[in-house]
Amino acid sequence: MFTGIVQGQFELGRVDLSAEDYGQIGVRLPPELRKGLKQGDSIAIDGTCLTVRDLPSDLVILDVIRSTLTRTIVGSYNPGDRVNVERSLQLGSEVGGHEVSGHVDTCAVVERIEKTQGNTCVFFRLGEKWSRYVFPQGFVAINGVSLTISDCLEGGSLFSVWLIPETLEATNLGDLEEGARVNIEIHRGVQVVVDTIEESVNRFLQSALEEGKLDAGLFDQLTHLQRFLTTGARGDDEK
Repeated sequence: MFTGIVQGQFELGRVDLSAEDYGQIGVRLPPELRKGLKQGDSIAIDGTCLTVRDLPSDLVILDVIRSTLTRTIVGSYNPGDRVNVERSLQLGSEVGGHEVSGHVDTCAVVERIEKTQGNTCVFFRLGEKWSRYVFPQGFVAINGVSLTISDCLEGGSLFSVWLIPETLEATNLGDLEEGARVNIEIHRGVQVVVDTIEESVNRFLQSALEEGKLDAGLFDQLTHLQRFLTTGARGDDEK
């Protein structure tokens, strides 16, 4: 378990991802972050929970498996890249962000970046499958960074976050450019609530149809309305 409060960005000293379904990366960590770290421990790299394989003097070696390569940006790493790092949450530690599992759901693409004096707003393009979980003022982890969603457009397929100077300096989000891919983890609680409500409504409508309480035309209309409410009416510009 993590909090989304990144402890810094650090250089990849080793990237061995030549195999199709397995690889390793090595990140250079300072002594204060290596302290107490041992083989088998979990550590978040750009929000991806990875397991420590080895601890040579200059690197922390982490295993990478097929699902990680296909679901996250890890497969695009190169030596010298700087990644966000967070050690796993310790019992009694302050939780300054939100609950982050380190299980990345998908990737998003930076569509545009708007900068004014002291302000940076980044817009991300998200796949339709995941846009239903995006809400204004909701939590999202982007490259492992706990952030609050600002605006949702196009039914959540396009959403924005504001980045404060501290985030720009302490994480690799400050180096983002248009077209860059980032790891996305949706808040687990949001997923559970949205899926449960949608499943319950669908089950109710289907039962009403089978019992003759709804005709097929009204069923289709209500189903369409339910789909719109869960995917298309959350934070879009008013029309």
